Amino acid sequence: MAFFKIWYRRPYILWLCIGTAFVSGVLIGRWGEQWIRHDERPVVQKPPLLTPPIIDPAVQPQDKDDDNSLAQAQSNAQKGDYLSALNLLYELYHSVQDDIPLSAIKASIRQLIVRYEKELNNASHLEPLLELYQFLTIQEPDHPGYFYRLATIQWQMKLYYDALASLTQTRYHPLYAQKTKDLIIQIEREIALAGHTEISLIAHKDQFIVRMNIPQYGDVNLLLDTGASITTLTPHAVHRLRLPQKYREKIQINTVGGSIRAPIIQIPALAVGNIIVPNLVIGITPLEGFSNRIDGLLGMNYLSQFTFFIDQNKGILYLSSR
Repeated sequence: MAFFKIWYRRPYILWLCIGTAFVSGVLIGRWGEQWIRHDERPVVQKPPLLTPPIIDPAVQPQDKDDDNSLAQAQSNAQKGDYLSALNLLYELYHSVQDDIPLSAIKASIRQLIVRYEKELNNASHLEPLLELYQFLTIQEPDHPGYFYRLATIQWQMKLYYDALASLTQTRYHPLYAQKTKDLIIQIEREIALAGHTEISLIAHKDQFIVRMNIPQYGDVNLLLDTGASITTLTPHAVHRLRLPQKYREKIQINTVGGSIRAPIIQIPALAVGNIIVPNLVIGITPLEGFSNRIDGLLGMNYLSQFTFFIDQNKGILYLSSR
């Protein structure tokens, strides 16, 4: 009864309660409707993230055909067809009009090349790299950097003579002359050593020993000496092997330690691995400062019959037939 008296005396309280109930009902009704229809609401697709344009935006030709070429180049590049995109850009570059900024086209070309080469390097694909730089040297025959890069790829693929041909375009360029010279030396060395035999060397102080064999007589340890004019044996080694001691006349022998006169003999052969040099003339001379473990020197009258290379880091002597 008290409530009715209050509402009667203060009617605004009644209207406040009625308004609050109405608003609450409306809000609860809307929330319920949304909850009931939640599964029926369409899924809103987020727009895809757009990658920045591969072609420089500064390239804005007025000609419709050129505009179509740019659009096609952009599309090909985004699909990963970089060579087609580059081909379109070069066609545009070579037929350039005043309304197309040359620098912007060139920047787009460089950007595509960098992006494509990065992808190929990450995948270690040499064949597509070869195709790319063959294409670039045709498009820009006055660009020495492309020829040098092509040569390095050809060298990696052991296309030695193709690499040498590419380097003819860079050997006199001031920026590439020294690098070209170094690469030519490396390529010629690898050409010479194609089909080579690898001989393991034994380290001895700052020199190397080669384990060799004189057929029918036995093994010898020879100190590798490219400064020695002929191969030598010590008198101790000759005695141990029981080699025929019918010495010939003495001759002048050049060694790293100096020039000496020593008697010579001819042995039936000197072999290492499957490489044999028959009827080799050797000098008989002691080795001062070395133990009897060293039987002599392996000199140039043996080594000069081959193309050879000494890899001091790996301790390997590479021999191949001339």
